[in-house]
Amino acid sequence: MIAWDGKEAIPILDLFPLGEALSFDAFFRRLAEIGDRCEDVILPYEVVTTP
Repeated sequence: MIAWDGKEAIPILDLFPLGEALSFDAFFRRLAEIGDRCEDVILPYEVVTTP
């Protein structure tokens, strides 16, 4: 999960298109392109499935 100021024009769906599988390396290369414009906050979350 990443967060950024709404004033930043980050084309997130161009970098991470819906449904596109990325390797670990490719994901972090793309994330590095926008990392300096993202918030420096950790937002913990948990993914829970139902039986």
